[in-house]
Amino acid sequence: MHFLKWSKAHEIYIPELDAEHRGLFRLAGEMHEALAAGATPVQIRSRFRNLMAGLDEHLAHEERLMRAAGYPSYAWHKQSHDGVRKKVRQCALRVERGDREVIPPMLAELSVWLKEHLALPDRLMAAYLRNYWRCQKRAS
Repeated sequence: MHFLKWSKAHEIYIPELDAEHRGLFRLAGEMHEALAAGATPVQIRSRFRNLMAGLDEHLAHEERLMRAAGYPSYAWHKQSHDGVRKKVRQCALRVERGDREVIPPMLAELSVWLKEHLALPDRLMAAYLRNYWRCQKRAS
């Protein structure tokens, strides 16, 4: 599934966040591979939970960084996070009941969301954070 591949073009130049983003692509790819390999329902649920946990942890991390830096577009950025959280959680309810058919379209949608989110909201946030941290460093 080529749309789940990480590339340098997705970097936002904050190493810890780039590592988390790569991890999300990896988790989504593992979910896809498990489906393609005919994994058991228990394995599917486990991979899906891992993907959800990775996504939740990453989004919460970005939100902590934005709040700490007083990012002026925090509400707009968080609204995007909340939208993807809602969609993944809705899918999770069906996955927990054994519905694996809901996963491929969710992965496709998540892939598009990740790429679009990295291209604009995360790049804007990253530029702000880098400048904020530079100013903090100079002031100390």
